[in-house]
Amino acid sequence: MKKAFYFFAVLLLLSCHHASQKGHTVSVRIDPDEAENSIAADEWLDTAGCALIPLADTEKPITNATRLKTHGGKIYILDEETHCLHVFHADGTLDFSIDRRGKAGNEYLWLSDFHATGKRLYLLDHIGQKILECDTLGRFIRKRDIDGYYANGIFATDEALFLVNEGSTPSRRNTIT
Repeated sequence: MKKAFYFFAVLLLLSCHHASQKGHTVSVRIDPDEAENSIAADEWLDTAGCALIPLADTEKPITNATRLKTHGGKIYILDEETHCLHVFHADGTLDFSIDRRGKAGNEYLWLSDFHATGKRLYLLDHIGQKILECDTLGRFIRKRDIDGYYANGIFATDEALFLVNEGSTPSRRNTIT
């Protein structure tokens, strides 16, 4: 529970920002072993218009959240250490977790990014060079091979997938339809 509180405090910090701070990243490191039993977040965070939402426990604890997105009233958290994607309702209850490490068609080697739309959830396996397409409840639909493309990020609409190639120049258009 203590880790969930600290994680949510960082989540709150990242989600509550003014438009003038767009593109500005703030990192907060909290060592749970040195922390008091409680932290008054309003003493070090601007919490006006924000609320703390305790997240439910997951089967695998969230230890290294690398991506956090919200869509359709849900909170999506990608944990790089456990390679799990956890999906929470807006009230903090766990909806589902995706934990499919392996080499099969519906599994991933390294879950590096994800994107949710109104109809689908897309998981990018950077190492396995594929995208897993799931429904909004996390059930596997199909695999899309992306051999020959380099992508370390993904963006999607209900009509198209866009591969993000951050940090290098692509040799061709990275769009899959």
